[in-house]
Amino acid sequence: MEKKIDIAFQIKGVELLEFELVPPKEALKPQTVFHYNISLEHKINKENKLAFVMVRVFIMLEDKKTILGKTGVRCIYSVANFDEIIIEEVNNKIIFPNEIIEILNNISISTTRGVMVANFKGTFLHNAILPVVDSKSLKKE
Repeated sequence: MEKKIDIAFQIKGVELLEFELVPPKEALKPQTVFHYNISLEHKINKENKLAFVMVRVFIMLEDKKTILGKTGVRCIYSVANFDEIIIEEVNNKIIFPNEIIEILNNISISTTRGVMVANFKGTFLHNAILPVVDSKSLKKE
């Protein structure tokens, strides 16, 4: 039987790192289908027991080539039981269990969705609402 992993954490901050709108050559139709390229990057600050998840999103037209906008958001988490959840530490690289990474990823993507809605309100990307995404469905590169 696998050991259940609990994480004691809180969101310490949300930072907008990047925001860009690229006006389309023609007005967008109400039924425009948007596509999203989402990338995640993780950083750890062991001394302060912090985990950072950077989410970058490119919003594209249906052709998946025409970029209409992009945003970058960093979510900062304070992890109270940091030392308890580390799987291993090799060559100064800290590894958290996949379940913990998935929790932080999903919260970070959802938070980014909210930041996008707030920033795109009243623009041509007003209806470009990031769909609900399970971080497990993203390809690892």
